[in-house]
Amino acid sequence: SQPILPLTVILPANPMRIRLLLMVTLALCVFLGFYHLDGYGLWSDEFVTLLIVSSKSFKELIQTCFEVPQPMPPLYFLASKWTYGFFAPGEIGLRALSAASSVVAGYFLFATGRTLFSAEVGLWGLLLFAVNSTQIVYAQNARPYAVGLMLSAASMLCFLKWKRQPSWAWALSYVISTALLLHVHYIFFPILLIQWLYLVVG
Repeated sequence: SQPILPLTVILPANPMRIRLLLMVTLALCVFLGFYHLDGYGLWSDEFVTLLIVSSKSFKELIQTCFEVPQPMPPLYFLASKWTYGFFAPGEIGLRALSAASSVVAGYFLFATGRTLFSAEVGLWGLLLFAVNSTQIVYAQNARPYAVGLMLSAASMLCFLKWKRQPSWAWALSYVISTALLLHVHYIFFPILLIQWLYLVVG
C-alpha cells in the first residue's frame, strides 16, 4: 500500500480540494515571483538583456545575441522584446517574462508529480518550488533561466506523457517544447541525456 502523505491527512484528497490547493499554491507562486519585481536595480547580465531587447529590429536583435561576450540563442530575447513592449521602460517590463515563466513552470512541475506519483505529490512539489529562494531569484531575473526552466518542465512532462500514453499529440508536444528549450540556452542540453537515461533504465 502507498504511504499516506500528511497533506491527505489534513485535507482528504478529492478533485475539488486538489483544484483549490493547486490554485492557492499557484497564487503563492505568483505573489512571490512578482512581489517587488522592481525592488533592486539591474545587474550586469541584465544590462546585456536590456541592450539586446532594445535593438531596433528583430534582425538586429538576433545579430546582437551572437555578438555579445557570451553568445546565446535568440529565442528568449525575441520573446522578452515582445513582452517588454507592454510595460513602461524599467525593471518590471524586463523581468515580467521570467516571473510569468516561473509560475507556468510550477504548474508543469505539479503535473509531472501527478503523472509520476499522485496529485498530492505534485502539490508538495509545487509548494516547495514556490517558496524556494533560488527559484524566486531567477523568477525576478531578466535572463533566460526561468524560461528555460519552464520549457524543461514542459519537455519532461510531454516526454513522460508520450511514453505512458503514446500519441502523436504528446510526441509533437515533446519535440516542440524541447526544440524551443534548446533555442533558449545551451545549458539545458543535458535534459536530453536525462531523458535518454530514463529510456535505457526504464
